[in-house]
Amino acid sequence: MVPHIRRVWHSLSVSETVQALHVDPELGLSEAEVQQRQEGFGRNELVPVHGETLGHVLLEAVTEPMILLLLAVGVLYAFWGETWETATVFSVIAVLVSVEVYNEWRAEQALAGLSALSQPLAVVRRQGQWWEIPVAELVPGDIVLLLAGRRVPADVRLLQTHALALDESILTGESLPVEKDAEAILSEVVPLGERKNLAFAGTLVVRGRGLGVVIATGAETEWGRIARQTAQTRPEKTPLQLAMRELARWTVLAALGFTALAAVLAYLRQLATGQQALLSALALAFATIPEELPIIITIVLALGGWRLARQRAIVRRLAAVETLGDVTLIAADKTGTITENRMAVAQVEPREHERLCLELAVLCSETITATTIHANRWPQNTSASRTEVPERSDASLANLRTWLGDPTEAALLERAEQLGITSAALCSDWLLRQEFPFDPSRKRMTTVWQVDGDWPTSHMQKGTGGISPSWPAGQKFLVAVKGAPERVLPLCTNELATSASAHLESTADSSPATSEPATGQASLPLLPGQTELHGGLASVPALVAATPGERIVPLTPQRHQVWQGLAETLASRGWRVLAFAYRWASNQPRSVEEAEASCVFVGLVALADPPRPEVAPALAECRQAGIRVLMITGDHPHTARYVAQAVGFEPDTPLITGPELDSMSDATLQEQLRRPLIVARATPSQKLRLVQLAKSAGERVAVTGDGINDAPALRAADVGIAMGQRGSDVAREAADLILADDNFATLVHAIREGRLLFDNLSKSVRYYLACKVALVAACLTGVLTGVGIPFHPLQIILMELMMDLGASVALVGEPAEGDLMRRPPRDPRQPFLHGGVLRDLFGSALALFLVVVLVFLGLRSWRQVAGPVQRETLLAGSFLAWLLGHVLLAWVLRTDRVALRQQGWLSNRALLVWTLAVLALLAGAWLPLPISRVFLLQNLSGREAVGIALWACLAMALWRWLRGLSQRGDRLHSWANR
Repeated sequence: MVPHIRRVWHSLSVSETVQALHVDPELGLSEAEVQQRQEGFGRNELVPVHGETLGHVLLEAVTEPMILLLLAVGVLYAFWGETWETATVFSVIAVLVSVEVYNEWRAEQALAGLSALSQPLAVVRRQGQWWEIPVAELVPGDIVLLLAGRRVPADVRLLQTHALALDESILTGESLPVEKDAEAILSEVVPLGERKNLAFAGTLVVRGRGLGVVIATGAETEWGRIARQTAQTRPEKTPLQLAMRELARWTVLAALGFTALAAVLAYLRQLATGQQALLSALALAFATIPEELPIIITIVLALGGWRLARQRAIVRRLAAVETLGDVTLIAADKTGTITENRMAVAQVEPREHERLCLELAVLCSETITATTIHANRWPQNTSASRTEVPERSDASLANLRTWLGDPTEAALLERAEQLGITSAALCSDWLLRQEFPFDPSRKRMTTVWQVDGDWPTSHMQKGTGGISPSWPAGQKFLVAVKGAPERVLPLCTNELATSASAHLESTADSSPATSEPATGQASLPLLPGQTELHGGLASVPALVAATPGERIVPLTPQRHQVWQGLAETLASRGWRVLAFAYRWASNQPRSVEEAEASCVFVGLVALADPPRPEVAPALAECRQAGIRVLMITGDHPHTARYVAQAVGFEPDTPLITGPELDSMSDATLQEQLRRPLIVARATPSQKLRLVQLAKSAGERVAVTGDGINDAPALRAADVGIAMGQRGSDVAREAADLILADDNFATLVHAIREGRLLFDNLSKSVRYYLACKVALVAACLTGVLTGVGIPFHPLQIILMELMMDLGASVALVGEPAEGDLMRRPPRDPRQPFLHGGVLRDLFGSALALFLVVVLVFLGLRSWRQVAGPVQRETLLAGSFLAWLLGHVLLAWVLRTDRVALRQQGWLSNRALLVWTLAVLALLAGAWLPLPISRVFLLQNLSGREAVGIALWACLAMALWRWLRGLSQRGDRLHSWANR
């Protein structure tokens, strides 16, 4: 066990550090050591901000203003009323509090689940293997790999660095990247920002890579010390939540005013005693104040986010859930989103140089240091207090094994391994001296290696057909270059020729990694002394390996054009094409320009990444939904065109390249964005420009991205979408949504869910407010006409319970209407309660109001014929009319655009259960049960009850018909204005 001793780690050497932590950097910790240290140090997380406890949620629910108001009613009934009335009030309080606690718990669980799904991962070496595990599982002594685009998972003492630079601005405020050096040994008194041999938790790897050992985790990190000093911030409200709070504030004032007016008028006109007026006022205030509006919004957004997570779209910001349904333009990356991100080497030209190309690929890769990195999921549960670690077999490790890093590099390294080229063997005699990482603007990567030791002992001198045949004596540095053909070819002044014998063997070989060239493929013109051979490329006579210089021939302009033509031919098949080159140097280059000068061109490698089969129907669904798709890629234009047509883009869809985009004016580019578009050879800055121009034109833009440089475009978009499998930590942090499967179809499902969420939210709010308006109007009408408030105070309390359940439970779960993805996107500038919604809201309120008031007045006239009318009879009639009317109204508001039979009578189970529960309560009201004393329905005859039910059905059917006419007119008007 490592003792809990704080050391000045930056003043220790690498060897002193690993000795102090009792770890071998080549092996890492064992399972037993990991478990022991987790028990001693705890999990690598800050003091967790736990969700609210059940007791806290219960206390908040009980102390809400509306519940306190109802408690006041209960206390007054305890003094003035009968025992059964008091019991009824407190029973309703218990039900309401239970529903509130359940809804809060449901929302908390949904949000907690989303947080758990987006936990970051770290690459760690344990027991001699590389693993990708949750960051929270790290312990002091773990050997971790730091890669560009990822956050540092804990405080780390660096052991190796390769062009490593970190953004430490979150700790030091310094905006410039800080270069790191593992070999540095510093004095004990050094400021935090100058400790260049340490990497701190939460900082960002901007470029390069490094190997380090964890020295502090959780609250003991530098970031943890800062976090302890900062106050917890509450989650920010979404625009819709803020709008609903503002609406609730105004409607509260209106409800209180109308409630007070109704109570005062009832008392002044002697329609009620002072006690009855006060109780009615309190009950009306409780029932008419729309306190549930913000709660409904929160529940809908949280549950919508959870449903998205079940479809593999993880929500990081709730505002994205409400924005998804408004998206008009999707700017999607090709690789991994539209394609399967499952690359494989499809063809190598010339075939004889396959081994050399793959050796250069291994040397010029960001996924290796001294050994190839594999990502295995650490097969243990994530509990900090576990007592048993499952055993692992070689078979289970083989099943878990996958390449970690860029899929293009992974495909190259996998093919290299198939040919017996392993990084461990290849790099055993080499030292990595310089690395110039891939950059979207350069579109290539370059590494500089130095021969370590006696060169002739290298395995590559033993006839492997790799780099050694071209190695000139005395040259100690090898420069390896990999990148886009049009960026690599201009660097080359020579090319490596092929031998006729090797090429003849390659044409007879049926290796699955190589496919025969298609008919009409470009072929290289013959060099002096060459003969034409089959297979699409020409070869040179056999050259003697002892004189490697004779294999190097000039790369003439004509040959340059032919190689470029061949690259375009390969790209036209939808393949990603990479070019490889190298050069030897006697001294270490001083700059990237010097390193890449006068290279030797080796060949081309084409990689296939098939389009996802589900993208074509998803793209068709986008067209039906009025959503334009912009496909962006850094690949060759021919590759982009091939993939675009394969997934359903029209053949005449415009295609522009990055350089062409730069030459366009903003106005011209905005005009291009009015239709689907393909952009090839694009850079992140160009993607950002496209997003900004589209937004300035009034579009709602969703953007996908996975790299560090994609973060500005993701932040600028209305909905930024990061990739869960291949995305960098920076992209995930900048995004609103994470696609766990990197799939374009998942994004379309998320947009569909966003539209459904907004639809259901609109229906719930309309229903909820319509019931409130109808209740206030009915009470005011009763007072103004001299017949009194048409409900008993206890009935009003029960009605509020029914309304809350109908709005927050029943309509929220309504399935999508059939034309959900055949409508144009909603105008984001349109207010939530716009003209059509307000017309529907007040029309629904009027229908419910007429059901209640006409029953109240009709029953009064009916009974007066036979003699004096008991008030309990009128209250029973209006209450029955209300219950039936507000249930039927919920069914009427289920659909806005399709017939109810098309929606399916049984498709909303929550609404069905709620309806059956209300009907069961009504049936029980005629039985000798305590509830019958509140409902008062026993005062009605069977004929009267049937008549009220028929009237409620007739009135709501009429409103449904009128509502349908109005909505059809709105749709025709909308269609005419397109």
